[in-house]
Amino acid sequence: MGVRGLYSYVMGKKCFFQKVKVQDTKLIIDGSSILYYLAFWPTLDLQHGGDYDALADTIRIFFKALSICKIKPFVVLDGGKDYSGRKLDTVKQRAQQKIKKAHDMSTGKKQEVMPLLIREVFKEVLSSLQVPFVQCMAEADREAASLANEWSCPVLTSDSDFFIFDLKGGCLPVKEFQWKTVTEGSKYIPAQMYSADRFCAHFRMKKELLPLFATMCGNDWVQSQAMAGFFTKMNFAKKVGLSQNHQKIDGLFHWLAGFIGLEEALEKIVKITKEKENEANVRDLLISGIAEYRVSNSNVAPFFEKEALLSDIPEAIRILPDWICMDLARGELTALLIDALVLGKVMLGVQVENESDPSSHDVALPIRKALYGLLLHEGEELQRRQGVSQGTLGQHRSPGGEYYVEEFGREGLTLTSKPVTVVRPKQSLQSLIEEMAHERRFVLQAPGEERLSFLLDTFGVEISVLEGVPPCMKLPVCVTCYWMSNCRPKPELLHLQALLLGMVYGKLIQDVNTETDEAVREKLVRKQSSMRINWEQRGPNWTATHLYNQWQSCMRSSFHLNQLLCCPLPKPTCSQLYSGTLVHGVVRQLSEGQTPESLLEGLPSLEKFFSDLQGAVLSNEKTTRKQDRGQQQPEGGPANDVTLNNRFSVLGLNNDYDEEESQQ
Repeated sequence: MGVRGLYSYVMGKKCFFQKVKVQDTKLIIDGSSILYYLAFWPTLDLQHGGDYDALADTIRIFFKALSICKIKPFVVLDGGKDYSGRKLDTVKQRAQQKIKKAHDMSTGKKQEVMPLLIREVFKEVLSSLQVPFVQCMAEADREAASLANEWSCPVLTSDSDFFIFDLKGGCLPVKEFQWKTVTEGSKYIPAQMYSADRFCAHFRMKKELLPLFATMCGNDWVQSQAMAGFFTKMNFAKKVGLSQNHQKIDGLFHWLAGFIGLEEALEKIVKITKEKENEANVRDLLISGIAEYRVSNSNVAPFFEKEALLSDIPEAIRILPDWICMDLARGELTALLIDALVLGKVMLGVQVENESDPSSHDVALPIRKALYGLLLHEGEELQRRQGVSQGTLGQHRSPGGEYYVEEFGREGLTLTSKPVTVVRPKQSLQSLIEEMAHERRFVLQAPGEERLSFLLDTFGVEISVLEGVPPCMKLPVCVTCYWMSNCRPKPELLHLQALLLGMVYGKLIQDVNTETDEAVREKLVRKQSSMRINWEQRGPNWTATHLYNQWQSCMRSSFHLNQLLCCPLPKPTCSQLYSGTLVHGVVRQLSEGQTPESLLEGLPSLEKFFSDLQGAVLSNEKTTRKQDRGQQQPEGGPANDVTLNNRFSVLGLNNDYDEEESQQ
């Protein structure tokens, strides 16, 4: 994000900053920046799919530090990608880079790749701490800047775009925000404050020229090649100790300082470049880039102040019921839906996996189809009722008239796209969910049986499977049943048991009351820590990694579908569901001869919890295999079947799979 090279250039010069003590103030937080910053914390493992429990703890500690210093945070999150489509090339380039980084991590190299469920974990922790946040309809930079100016408070970020915005309260780079020094008795957080006034005074340059600089240097909106003709003709003074990119940045700042205003600078730039570029095109390009840094009245302030609907909503979303628009702003619906509706394009996300494996997202395609189908056909129906044209939804139609969404994913080490045809659902979203007025502006009620039936049909799970499963684990159990039946290669029993043991420990550790049961919590934490795996220089276990990546993809899509249906199954706590180092560590121990019983020794409450989860998943697997074979089981059951009465059996469930595969 931001202007290439500007962040390191600015951060390398202390004269652009002043020391401040941040306390007793509102603080606008660039959500994407702080999430990246905390996700890549040095102690957090990223190689095994993410330690979401540890990430959640890090987020809590960060916001506790703010609370101690009486800092009131307001988090502004990115929503959909730029719906003008101008940044698509940039988005694709970054996705390609992430694929390469993820592959490097799979071979044991240190890289930074965001775990797949990280946004869900971030939002759930914010909600649990009652930290106000908004999910914008598009990118959040300008919204965060506008809100900060309306409230005259600073922005916390690591995005160099905020060095360009004219912010009344200044900009606080995350790198210099010393929240880790805060103790219970602290009064403030030491930080470094950047302001456009201070920066421009150093160069004796007009502030209005900062957006022109950003556009010329190249940012997410304008490729740097667009101004290549200009820079080849300029001969900026060389400075010792500056990289080539920093030489360019420094030279341009000093050159722009020679103009009395924006119009004079534009005329000179057009004159220099007109031999290579069309004069009108150059001017239009620069003006459109400058406009992206124009701070206006905040669209999100009314949402924070009185939870009003956002005003800047694209047409493809505005046609939908208000409760969908509100849930998108609250972050209760994923921003991926914005991309599907507005752009007709979705980036599936990158996970650490071997290049020879197929994309881990393939297994969850039927779930995503159900998600897209509910949304797109609902929009179509509402447009038909209101007698309006197809509008932006028309771009989702193939020549044959079918709706589709273009998904961007991985094939080998290459970013590719595939059109996903959207099937019209048997039931519309409107028929599943009825909107009613109440004390709050929108309260949703619907026959839970219909929504639950739709969800379970998508998973291929019978409702009887969920009997005896704790409410908070019903969705994870359904997802795991779907995963067991659909992912390739088929998981062995030890892979299922390791996954469930991770869930059991995750939930119980978080649920223990630290004030009354500190000894119990410490025992659980010690036991869990002893099972974790460390960074693997040769890369993680590829089979286990690919299986659990598929589970995460299923979990994320299912979580989103459940949210769209207003949670017919209780929303689980994502940070409790998967901890990569723990699950991979348990796989290793089980493969070396340990049993789930030995790993739960002395923890009878966990044994019962584990037994209930495993019994539910295996009972569904048994039913699924009967249906797949299309015949009745012989009297007494199959010889290779798992004995459900023995809850810690590690019998050859995989042998039964091998038999089925050989018959196909």
